[in-house]
Amino acid sequence: MAIGIHKTKFVDFQSLFSTSDKQQAPTTCNSGKLSEMKLDFPVTSLRSQSSTLERDAKHVICPQEGTKKLLAWAADIHFDMADQAEILDFMEEVNQQNPSMLLLAGDIDLGKKIVLESEGVDSEILSNRLASTILKIKEKVECDVYFVCGNHDFFYSSFGEVRESARKLSEKVEGISYIHETKGVELDKNTVLVGHDGWADSRSGKFWESPIVMRDFIEIEDFEIEGVTEIRHPLMKKKLEELGDESAKYAQEVLPQLLEDYDRVVFVTHVPPFRESSWYQGEICQDEGAPFFVNQVLGETLVKIMEKHPEKELLVLCGHTHSEAKYQPLPNLTVLTAGARYGKPAPQVPIRI
Repeated sequence: MAIGIHKTKFVDFQSLFSTSDKQQAPTTCNSGKLSEMKLDFPVTSLRSQSSTLERDAKHVICPQEGTKKLLAWAADIHFDMADQAEILDFMEEVNQQNPSMLLLAGDIDLGKKIVLESEGVDSEILSNRLASTILKIKEKVECDVYFVCGNHDFFYSSFGEVRESARKLSEKVEGISYIHETKGVELDKNTVLVGHDGWADSRSGKFWESPIVMRDFIEIEDFEIEGVTEIRHPLMKKKLEELGDESAKYAQEVLPQLLEDYDRVVFVTHVPPFRESSWYQGEICQDEGAPFFVNQVLGETLVKIMEKHPEKELLVLCGHTHSEAKYQPLPNLTVLTAGARYGKPAPQVPIRI
């Protein structure tokens, strides 16, 4: 049986942790779409150029006994590059999945400042495109929205300003949760949701030799480092490593305790934590791109944590590369990378827990 938005309603969480075929070589789907993959995921890495919480009372989500939750998710929807028709189509596709919640793994819009007012929402909260877009999504989709930020979400602004706006939006608007650095959102008695914006930490591949210049260094204020006039600079590399270290530190602080209390964790982040989960143009990311498309230190940290908890399971949902992939570095650790196309936002196959 194939899975996909139009062929099957969901993929089961448990089916993502198959161990019998872990060593098989990567295979491309004939259509280049996740909807053509087999339900049992018979390879360790699949890729394509696809078209396709705090644990306090107000954030705990407990389904009725015997019910299942359906997680819709997407990454790199880039509403700033999509027309209104495509945006409405995205929201309708989400609603057709009839999910319990929508998880967004970054690159939703831009951090560009705007002046916008909405009934019942302080204009200070809607001070950038990202906040405005998240609110619009919540108004159209028939479920709560949980999100982390990607690199584009900070464009024309700073980490501090965008994150503060996202936190305020999460606090003020019911049904919207910015889960960057959350201590955990309980989905059911066995499953908890966590998240971190994350960042490519420059440790994978060849940073110094790479000709790639990310727009991040031009469009995000935090990369305006005094005395630094070129991308290939020790202080720039240090900055990237520090950003990656933040996500690894968060994982180390939060996951071990949660794994004592829960059997399964869903971790939403933007940048793939392994090179094998970072694909570009039909192949694993090369040395030139890896410094900017892999959060290596996070991956190393996740492996160390999950090796100590072999009876527990961790599912990572990420994006950034716009190429679908599934990678399983351990039997109990699976990474799904979302496929995406600029101007054609689309949800991934939902996951039933």
